[in-house]
Amino acid sequence: MLNSHLGVFLYFMLPNHLMWRLLATDEKAALLESTRLHNNAQYANPGSYDRDHMRFIPAGETKEGRIVSWAIGSYSPSSVLEIGPGNGFYARLFLDSPNLINYTAIDIVKPFIEYIAKEVIRADDRVKSELICGDFLRTEFKRKFDMIVFINSIHHIPNRTEFMQKCVSHLSENGCILLIEPRHGISRITQLCLKYIKYYSRKKFWADRNNFSSHHFLTFSEIRHIAKKCRLRVSHLFFYSIIKGDRQLANIFKPKIGFFSCRHFVPLSLFAQFVYAVFEKDRRYCLDQ
Repeated sequence: MLNSHLGVFLYFMLPNHLMWRLLATDEKAALLESTRLHNNAQYANPGSYDRDHMRFIPAGETKEGRIVSWAIGSYSPSSVLEIGPGNGFYARLFLDSPNLINYTAIDIVKPFIEYIAKEVIRADDRVKSELICGDFLRTEFKRKFDMIVFINSIHHIPNRTEFMQKCVSHLSENGCILLIEPRHGISRITQLCLKYIKYYSRKKFWADRNNFSSHHFLTFSEIRHIAKKCRLRVSHLFFYSIIKGDRQLANIFKPKIGFFSCRHFVPLSLFAQFVYAVFEKDRRYCLDQ
């Protein structure tokens, strides 16, 4: 797939699950390795991560933070697994929640895990924490979790269906999987088209497999694909953007989580920058087991 102009164009434009299906075995292996190398090199300095990503307000005041707080209030989890926590920016929202007993975080970037252990986890925390640096698919967990969370992390994972299937196997009966991710919509597609014209279409670019570290944003079709393949149901789904003036929109639409968002309605959601989805086990399949 990655040996022609058309193949490279489709690699960037197709939803992740379709892209992954079209890659050859050696291309999949190269993509996984380049993703690992890219993440460890890109995020070697966790202390500057917030500044580099324009995070200048407390986690609880961000839109993602408000979603997390709303989800914690709705599900009251006693155990949480956060996959790809980064520098732990949102970890304290879980650690400070009243019903939480166990918090587990796993990341392939060692400096992130070390930073969370030093700067986020507190000696007087009543919550039992476990921090793991490693491959999620190769890690054995001793417990099931009430909530499994991806916050701006699943777009770094190309083999997402495998990840989600393992998540389901470690999800408690009434648990949920929460995704807060960038949206593969109009703004993202426009950006990729411009980059394709300027960089990606050059053979010198796509001849180097290290240029193909995974960064595929989430689509509605992939959300449906994950739900079907993993025997899940989507209990919550809405889209939002980081725009000025959304307080006025919020006054009109009265959202549950404190800012303007829209449910899946193509003319609006295609222009959204982010998507929030919650998966729960589909009871029809549970009854068949």
